[in-house]
Amino acid sequence: MEDLIGFRVECGKLRGEITDYYDSEHNPLLGVVFGNGEQLIPAVEEFIAAIDFEARTIKFVLPEGLIE
Repeated sequence: MEDLIGFRVECGKLRGEITDYYDSEHNPLLGVVFGNGEQLIPAVEEFIAAIDFEARTIKFVLPEGLIE
C-alpha cells in the first residue's frame, strides 16, 4: 500500500493525491489530500474501482457520507 503514495485520486467529482498510508491490523487507511484537506479513506478492495500503475492513478467508489 505504501507504493500508492503519490498516486492521483479520483473519487466522483473530487480530485486529490495520496500522501500517506497508516498501517493498522484492523483498519489500514490512506491519507488523501483533497482541496479541503486530508481525508482518511479505508484501504479496502470494496472502495477501489480501478488502479492504473502506469498513470499512477486510483479511482475510488465510496459510500455516501464517508467524505465530508
